[in-house]
Amino acid sequence: MDVERALSVAAILVVVLAVAAAWIGILRRQVRERTKQLQREIAEHEKTEARLAEEKKLVQAEIEERRRIEAEVERGHGNY
Repeated sequence: MDVERALSVAAILVVVLAVAAAWIGILRRQVRERTKQLQREIAEHEKTEARLAEEKKLVQAEIEERRRIEAEVERGHGNY
């Protein structure tokens, strides 16, 4: 009777361990997939930030050019 009980407990533990191992495997796969997804998103955000930085430089250069032209125009009007 004690041997049968011990075997039953051992069988239950083996099943629990197998289920736990399967669950761990599923979770690891999900983590890998999510990590890849987040890495793609980060790369896309970095590209977007780089494009925005470049656009910002262009806009700032345009603003400076307009200011320069306005100052020239103002100086030109002052001569008349």
